Amino acid sequence: AWRVALNVEGHAKPGLYQELQNSDNEWIHLIEIDVPRTFPENPAFDEAQQRCLLRILKAYANLCADVGYCQGMNFVAGLLFLVAQGGEFSEPTPETEEETFWMFFCLMEFGQLNGFYRRSFPLLKRYLWAFDELIAIALPELQEHFRKENLQHSVYLHQWFLTLFVSSLPLPVVLVLWDAIVCGGLPEILPISIAVLQLLQQTLLTMKFEDIASFFKMLKSREHEDCDFESIGRIAAISSAHFCIPKHVAEVLRRPIPLTSDHLMERSPQSPTKRMLDSDEDMTTTANTTTVNSPCST
Repeated sequence: AWRVALNVEGHAKPGLYQELQNSDNEWIHLIEIDVPRTFPENPAFDEAQQRCLLRILKAYANLCADVGYCQGMNFVAGLLFLVAQGGEFSEPTPETEEETFWMFFCLMEFGQLNGFYRRSFPLLKRYLWAFDELIAIALPELQEHFRKENLQHSVYLHQWFLTLFVSSLPLPVVLVLWDAIVCGGLPEILPISIAVLQLLQQTLLTMKFEDIASFFKMLKSREHEDCDFESIGRIAAISSAHFCIPKHVAEVLRRPIPLTSDHLMERSPQSPTKRMLDSDEDMTTTANTTTVNSPCST
């Protein structure tokens, strides 16, 4: 289903993936560091699996040098590689490896996920701003609690957005959320994030800054006493279908990402936490409500 939603058949070019393996790039060292960290809890993600993921990420960086590689992309490509193998890491094949590469390419280029990783992180900044607008409307009590505790949303949203929840939530939940994201479009991560916080709100309201930060870091591995993970997917699916994004937010999200000379400059392959997030264009307008059009809708 993801192959169809991403139109892999319409964009894959036979032989190109193999050609892209022939040269290294400036990001290869960082890729080599990050790949073994992708699924450390899964012993089936062995050296053979890791070599495949490394080749996928290297090939993408060679093909799309204006994006290159950024920490977080390994989790996205890694989940696609898992799905291409039928939902569990088994004996990798050249076919599943190449299929993963083209799914990753389509999600990045045509699903606009590449804007999260471009120099200066233009789309990531927009989504962080959009989330701040939405949580103030949907969860004002939690927003105020975070403000009092001096907790910036980027403390947890960097991980949620840059890995599309792969590094932060249990895999069965992530797979449900990805169905909405792949078919509904990248804006779905906003109502999904609000739904997750809504489910966790009563627990979070009792916590101080240090406990909240620790809670988010440990969320993927926590026992079920604090949150019902089985409900997250269901709530997120319902919220994604019915959640209305304010008009001024939707308009900002739809704006094209300008390809200025800054995006084409040679850059250092760092994570967002190591580079300053420059201010995006002014996004303050009056609010009306509308929905963001789904790229899968007709």
